[in-house]
Amino acid sequence: MSRPLKEGDLRSGVATPWVWSLAALLSLPAYLVPIANPDLFWHLSAARWMAAHHAVPRADWLSLSMSGAPWLDFEWLSQLVFGAFYKLGGFFGLWLLKGICLLAVWLLLDGALKRRAVPSMARAACLLIWSTAALMHSDIRPELFSLIFFALTLGVLEELRARKLTVSPAVLAGAALMFAAWSNLHLGFIAGLSLIALYGLVCFSFDCGKLLAAAVLGTLINPYGLGPYQVAWGHFTAGSQLSRFILEWQPMWASNNPVFWIFWPLLIAAAAASIILWRRGARAPALAAVGLAVGALAHERGAAFFNIAAVYAIGLAASRNIRWLWALAALCGVFALWNAPRVPRRSFFADRYVPRETTAFIAAQREVFAGKRVYNPWEWGGYLGWRLSPWYKVFEDGRYIFHEELPREAAAVADFDKWKEFVDSEKFDALLLQNLPKHFPTTKVYPDGSRKEFQRPYYFFFAPRQDWALVHWDETSLLFVRRASVPTDWLKAHEYRFVRPYDGAAFAEAMAHGEIPRNVVDAESRRHLLESEELSHGL
Repeated sequence: MSRPLKEGDLRSGVATPWVWSLAALLSLPAYLVPIANPDLFWHLSAARWMAAHHAVPRADWLSLSMSGAPWLDFEWLSQLVFGAFYKLGGFFGLWLLKGICLLAVWLLLDGALKRRAVPSMARAACLLIWSTAALMHSDIRPELFSLIFFALTLGVLEELRARKLTVSPAVLAGAALMFAAWSNLHLGFIAGLSLIALYGLVCFSFDCGKLLAAAVLGTLINPYGLGPYQVAWGHFTAGSQLSRFILEWQPMWASNNPVFWIFWPLLIAAAAASIILWRRGARAPALAAVGLAVGALAHERGAAFFNIAAVYAIGLAASRNIRWLWALAALCGVFALWNAPRVPRRSFFADRYVPRETTAFIAAQREVFAGKRVYNPWEWGGYLGWRLSPWYKVFEDGRYIFHEELPREAAAVADFDKWKEFVDSEKFDALLLQNLPKHFPTTKVYPDGSRKEFQRPYYFFFAPRQDWALVHWDETSLLFVRRASVPTDWLKAHEYRFVRPYDGAAFAEAMAHGEIPRNVVDAESRRHLLESEELSHGL
């Protein structure tokens, strides 16, 4: 029968079932949080294409702006796994896969700590610490497979280091096979190569060299040869520029996401643990934690690999003094409880990052939108392509082949004149914009010469009424069509002339002056409500 935690447990290092249960309970948010990654959908599109063509993609087929352009799909094997789980269980299947991957990482990390005789009380604390840090990357991404292989690589290296083993031909062959699989799943195999190199700097150098060579040779067993390295180099050289446009490419210090707050106490604890391990002679795990911390500070996505190395170093260093380890675990527990109410629970997929209703509207109006050039923000392209392909081509999505266009688009979004130039040069027939509470000042002149300033929504300037008509809107998105590009009768039936979001002040003023016909407003309001209900039920 379990009992409460006592002071003696901290001294003995033996965790009771009650302690493990508490750590597991507080760890649940990382495993149960719904999936929300909008890039998931172009991965699913790639899986669908591969299933239909029995080949890996080598050129773009999803977009109108990059159609036929070379595309090295270095995550093709991850995509097939995603596609299989989605086919078997929908979003629940993908949510379950995410939880399984995260659990596998923890089991590998816990196994490595256990083999180093780290007490169960310390390992229970590490479970809570790692799971809380895992909130930073607890979404469905090919990166999950990299975390599994990274934890496995760390465990193997630690076994070789601690037992002073030589790298046998069997280990070399195993490394080659593992990295061959890894290079077809995700570019994170480079983090694994870096880990081997860091270990080689301070222990069994020659054997680590052989191990690294075997791993590198393994990575070349993929449909694109050196292609993954070329893509990785392109990411690296463009990283500082792209970090201005892609949030998850930012350095950690620039992030304002509360989920990342736990990184900083973990970083401090890892630094202290590295000093302790270095003094004890366990220099390889110390160097690994420090080296990966540098990578994480430079790039948010690097935090996922740092978390594994950091928790391992912390658990190893604190195995003789569990009190401060549990102090960090308690902080993580408080953070997990604070963050729990902010986790959406409506479904296995949190749809706040994709335009679900607008996509359903476009699908329902296929005759009008087929063949149209429609602008979409890059983060929405994956969902649009997955739902509407093959008859609909997106403007852009989250794949790296669109990275070079992001600076131009960002400059256009920041300036009305550049936006008009951008829209006209691309000859868009429709604009799919984010529905944001963003306003700019404008002045209305009345017949008597008086003036009044109003804050009008940003789309009032980015899609001016003389050229563009709002034909659908919801909480997430706005869909405008160029008036000259659609039939007049269709436009008359679908345009929202007065019932528009975030324009309450100007609307109320116009209503007060009798400038808007009440019957038209009522008709638009009823249509919007009915349309929203129909589209929501059809999803």
